[in-house]
Amino acid sequence: MELNSYFTDFLSEIRPTKAQDKSLKEAHTRLRERLLDDDYLGPKIVSVFLQGSYRRATAIRPQGDDKLDVDLVAVTRFRREDYPSADYVMNEFTSFLDKHYGGKWKRKGRSLGIELSKLKLDLVIATAPSEENGWASDFIQSHFTPEDWPTGSDPLPDDIADFFKSDNGEPRWKLAPLYIPDSDTHQWHRTYPLEQYKWTTDKNRRTNGHYVNIVRLVKWWWRTAHPDLQYPKGYPLEHLVGDSCPDRTGSLAEGFTLAIEDMVARFSAYVAAGRVPFVHDRGVQEHNVLKRLSPSEFSKFVECVRQASVSARAALESDDVSDSAARWRALFGNRFPPPPSGSSSTGAAAGAGAFTPRKGSSRIGGGRFA
Repeated sequence: MELNSYFTDFLSEIRPTKAQDKSLKEAHTRLRERLLDDDYLGPKIVSVFLQGSYRRATAIRPQGDDKLDVDLVAVTRFRREDYPSADYVMNEFTSFLDKHYGGKWKRKGRSLGIELSKLKLDLVIATAPSEENGWASDFIQSHFTPEDWPTGSDPLPDDIADFFKSDNGEPRWKLAPLYIPDSDTHQWHRTYPLEQYKWTTDKNRRTNGHYVNIVRLVKWWWRTAHPDLQYPKGYPLEHLVGDSCPDRTGSLAEGFTLAIEDMVARFSAYVAAGRVPFVHDRGVQEHNVLKRLSPSEFSKFVECVRQASVSARAALESDDVSDSAARWRALFGNRFPPPPSGSSSTGAAAGAGAFTPRKGSSRIGGGRFA
């Protein structure tokens, strides 16, 4: 069964809390303001905007020692030709970070990581060939997520629709890519960070607003059911869900089931051949989002997805509320609401946990997170 109210309640348990949203907003706003107010860096910054799972509304609540994280891109006026060893541009931010985040930051592969008591900030430094193409626009620097836009056939607001198109059919911001430094290769790499956001927004509209929440369901299942397996995670996992999630999704239960079934069908041949597929990034086609996975890791992932798809299909096709709820709970863990009080379960759903009555349902949250 689809159990829509159960899934609504479940999502309220795995999304970041309002308190966590508030903490992230305060932290990234403070970082942005400090950058723009800095005597040295301020005049060299074109814009600072959010990206990553939080901007795309696909973040899930951290567990244990994990921390929520938010990614920011600082588009600067630094010129690539002045930094033939690309990562040297990161040195321009050292004094700033020591002043405001002393002992709390470190250089990472393609970003500067700041770790606070309850959250992490990743600052990506970028250069643009031109300050035109809308990099300093209010929209780019806004906090709108895919959940803020109309779904289905409802049109986007004119100013937003215009931003994503130009006279030759390409978005203005895509005519000139950003370049970010890589500490490992010491080279500049082009990137289109807004392409992932645009793609997610379009996909969420085509799935009646279910897509970002289906991503959350898959992320939560993978993290809680298989904590010993590291990859894929984060955006690569989200990307796979995007490729497999059907449009015009009728419900979260159906969308989750169809998405993971499609993954199995899509990747079984690669597993049999001992290969990892080349999965093109949305913005940079030469970038393989699965480059970190070994054939062994990919094989284990697909097998875990196959097992979950069998369980999900059984839960979806069950015509009994108690049995279906118990099966979903066995799949997702005890954050999923238990079946009605006094019911029992057998077979694959056994051991799903104590049953307590549900008291109404909650609405799936959405809207701006900052």
